[in-house]
Amino acid sequence: MIAPTPRAAVLIGLAAIVAFSIALTVPSRPALVLAPAILAFLAVVLDAARSPGGRRFSVAVTAPDEIHAGLSDVAVVVVERRGGLTPIWLRAVLETRAEIIAPPPAAWMRLGADEHAELHFPLRPVRRGIATLPRLWLSWTGPWGLARRRDRRRLDTRVAVVPNTRTARDIALSLGAREALSGLKPQALQGEGSELEALRAYVPGIDPRSIDWKRSARHMDLVCREFRADRNHPVILGVDCGRLMRERVDGAARLDHAIAASFALGWAALKSGDRVGYYAFDSRPRLSLAPSAGPSAFGLIRRAAASVEYSSEETNFTLALTDLAGRLNRRALVVVMTEFEDAIGAELMIENVGRLARRHRVLFVTTPDHGLTELAEARPDTPHDAVKAVVAGDLLRDRAEVFSRLRRLGAECVEAPPKAMAAVAVERYLNMKREDRL
Repeated sequence: MIAPTPRAAVLIGLAAIVAFSIALTVPSRPALVLAPAILAFLAVVLDAARSPGGRRFSVAVTAPDEIHAGLSDVAVVVVERRGGLTPIWLRAVLETRAEIIAPPPAAWMRLGADEHAELHFPLRPVRRGIATLPRLWLSWTGPWGLARRRDRRRLDTRVAVVPNTRTARDIALSLGAREALSGLKPQALQGEGSELEALRAYVPGIDPRSIDWKRSARHMDLVCREFRADRNHPVILGVDCGRLMRERVDGAARLDHAIAASFALGWAALKSGDRVGYYAFDSRPRLSLAPSAGPSAFGLIRRAAASVEYSSEETNFTLALTDLAGRLNRRALVVVMTEFEDAIGAELMIENVGRLARRHRVLFVTTPDHGLTELAEARPDTPHDAVKAVVAGDLLRDRAEVFSRLRRLGAECVEAPPKAMAAVAVERYLNMKREDRL
C-alpha cells in the first residue's frame, strides 16, 4: 500500500499556488499552469519507486507463551532488510487484542542496507484470557519523504494471560514459615481430628485436658498425650464467578483477586500436606477439580483456574453449594470466595452456607465495599447527600448482619481489601491449621 505523506500534501499545495500564480500572469499558456502539479505528482511517484518494497523485509516475532495477570512482559520483533541503497526509518506497530492486552506504542528503527534491528514491545495485560498478536504493521517513506509504503505481516501469535502465581507463592511462603505449616511438630492444642504423637509425663504448664486418665491410673502417675497437627485434609477452593465478581476493584476484577487469593491459599495448603481441590460456579457449577496432593497438584489448580471465565449471570448458591456438598464424602475445609449486595439478596447464600457448615468447616472470604464506606462517612452538603449517606450506612449494617449470621452458623468469615485478601486468607487458614480446627 502506497500513500502520500504530509510532506507530499505540502508540496502539492505549493504546486497549486504556483499554478494559480501562473494562471493569473500568463493566462494564454495552459501548459505552464499544469506543469507544477505534474512535477509534484512525478516527484511523489519517483520517491515511491525509490523506496524499498515490502518483500525486502523479513520479520521474526518472539512473544511469551504466558503472562501473569498484573505483571508485564515484552514481545521482541526482529526486522531484517535485504539490499537497498540508502538508510530508511521504519515504523512498526504491533496489533493486540485490546480487551486482554493493552496495545503497545509504535516503535521506530533506522535500517541501512542488509541490516537488522530489534524492537521491544511492552505487553501489559488488562485481564485474564487468551490473546492473539494478529498482525505487525510496517511503514516507511522514500528518500525524499513524499511517499509512504505500508506492509502488513500476519502473525497469529497466541499469548495466554494467566492468574498471577508468583505473588501467590511469595505470600504463602512468607506466611508459611511457621512451625504449624509442616504439621510435624507436636502441638499442645486440642481439636477435632488431632493425631496422637506420643505420651509424656505431666509437668506444670501443660493443658490439663491432655491428661490421659486411664494410662495415668495404670502407671500411677499423670501421663499426657501429645498431638501433632493433622495432614491430608481436603481443602476445596470455591470461587464465585458470577455477575458481581466482574466488578473492577483496585485495577482488576473481583474474580481475579479471588483467584490470586485462592492460589496463595492452595499453595500453603499443599505445602502443609493437605489435599486441594478447585470449584467454580455462577448460575451453575462451571468447574470441579477433585482434591489432590503432591508437586503436580498446584499445576492442575493453576490450569483449572485459568479456564474460569467472566460471567454475567446471577450466582445460584443453592444449586452450586448443594452440588459441591454432594461431591464431598468426608469432612473438608470449604473456602467460599464470593460477593453479595445486600441482606435480602444474601438470604439464600446464608441458608446454603449454613447447611454446608453443618458437616464441613467453611471459610467465607469477601472484600469490603469501600464505595459504601466513603458514602457513609462523607460529610453531606445537600439533602441528597444525606439520603445517600443514610442508605449507605444501612447497607453497611446489613453486611455486618450477614457476617454475624454466618458466624453463628459456624462459618469463619474473612473480609479484606483485594490486595490483602490472599495474605489474610492464608493467615486465617494457618491459624485454623495450628489450632486443629479443620
